[in-house]
Amino acid sequence: MPVGVVVVARRRETAPVLPPGVRPFTAAELARIRELTARPLQRQHPNPVSVELDALHAAAGRRRGFTLWELGGGPHDAETAYREELDGLW
Repeated sequence: MPVGVVVVARRRETAPVLPPGVRPFTAAELARIRELTARPLQRQHPNPVSVELDALHAAAGRRRGFTLWELGGGPHDAETAYREELDGLW
């Protein structure tokens, strides 16, 4: 190898392997999750938005994890809330 040449290895991108019983969200489910996370949650318990999000995750065989966006406390960021929902537990 010539002097001064740096070899960089590239990591191959692979699709995530889902555990048995877990499926990707459908396009309709993703659209509904985006719609539900587009606005801040109202302060009530149980929150109907959270209940519906729990049901969407359960339908895909997932467990909905703890999300920070539900706590509020600052300006609502819809994109961050949406991504947090998609990064939930399996």
